Amino acid sequence: MIRLTPRRAGATALALAVGVVAAAACGGKVVFVEDDGAGGSGTTGTGTSKATGGTTKSTTAAAPSTMTTPFVCDNLSFGECVTAPGCAPIFDDACCPQCSPGVCGDCVNWEFIGCEDRDAACDGNFDCGFVGEYVCQGIAPNCSGFCDGTMGCEPAICAFEGPPCQGCQAIIANVCTAVCDVPPPPCPPGFVAASDGVCWTGQCIDQVICGL
Repeated sequence: MIRLTPRRAGATALALAVGVVAAAACGGKVVFVEDDGAGGSGTTGTGTSKATGGTTKSTTAAAPSTMTTPFVCDNLSFGECVTAPGCAPIFDDACCPQCSPGVCGDCVNWEFIGCEDRDAACDGNFDCGFVGEYVCQGIAPNCSGFCDGTMGCEPAICAFEGPPCQGCQAIIANVCTAVCDVPPPPCPPGFVAASDGVCWTGQCIDQVICGL
């Protein structure tokens, strides 16, 4: 055992301090020994230090978060699906279905078959069918032409005692509700009033579209 004189102990402490500062300035690893007393036994610990403006600070990398909150789109109705901000509708052509291949008819009839996560569906990540591109693009479908052959359009009937209507309703966000201060027009059994997202359109759509 080497016994240090007070002068040698002081010199050793000074050299150790210089070494610690030099290692910290270079981003090195410093090993500290905690003396428990005369026996010289102690505990050791390591830490990575970074010198900033002459002051040594310890840094710890934060673990990346793996927690997510998925938006549930399963089992939503057509109207609920287009209204939910994280969902997108999936369609198939009833005249020539992709999801249940068979004999194709000489027609086009887009039908809502399910609801998927919007980001995944708009990137093409779903089992079968066709995504409602109008929802991915944030626009309304043009329902002034061929209703059955236009994705996002559904046949409608005119409300009781209402003005003439075109008989085709765009299924867009909030199609089943309205924010205007006007009561919904009366519709026959099995149908509900349709909205353009702001107020009632004077048309009635199948209540299944609204999840009823």
